[in-house]
Amino acid sequence: MVYDNIINQVPTQNIPALIERYAKRHGETSRSTPHMNTVEQMARELASIADLKSAELATKTKHITLGFDANTQEGVRINSIHLTTETDCDVIAADE
Repeated sequence: MVYDNIINQVPTQNIPALIERYAKRHGETSRSTPHMNTVEQMARELASIADLKSAELATKTKHITLGFDANTQEGVRINSIHLTTETDCDVIAADE
């Protein structure tokens, strides 16, 4: 459930309360709702796994195309690198 919320870009501070409400709505009690710090650590771990996957794609592929993109979304600068092969496309978020 935490993973689904992270993937759907739910703010990490909202995830523990959403899990409790979901359990309550279905007549269950949540015995161990993750704390916001735990949720944030899980999000960082997912980002690390995604970065490793992208690095593996870049190092194992002989012919790869790189694309760079920079946008501003809600006042925040978003930079990304697109890795494209014949069969895959991957995106890496690049912090300023």
